[in-house]
Amino acid sequence: MMLQQLGLTPEQDAKIDKLVAAFKEKNQSLPTPGEVLEQDRELVKQLISGPSFDRVKADALTKQAANAMQQRMLHRMELRNQIYQVLSRSSASSS
Repeated sequence: MMLQQLGLTPEQDAKIDKLVAAFKEKNQSLPTPGEVLEQDRELVKQLISGPSFDRVKADALTKQAANAMQQRMLHRMELRNQIYQVLSRSSASSS
């Protein structure tokens, strides 16, 4: 990670390691958008090869995949905010 180049204090490093570990644990329980589609492989196959396209089923499936991506992105943004707070608090206190 680029954090190594920042010359973090041991306290900052420990806080960030803890945040990253919590992030990984939280994200492990979430499916990726690809996994959502893979779980419903038969439905995807039916949507593609069926005699007619079922827009309602396709919409529901794409919403599930989009929701999975949204949750992962929210977690990533939250992690970045938390890391920023760790870094900005220490730089403010050292000024």
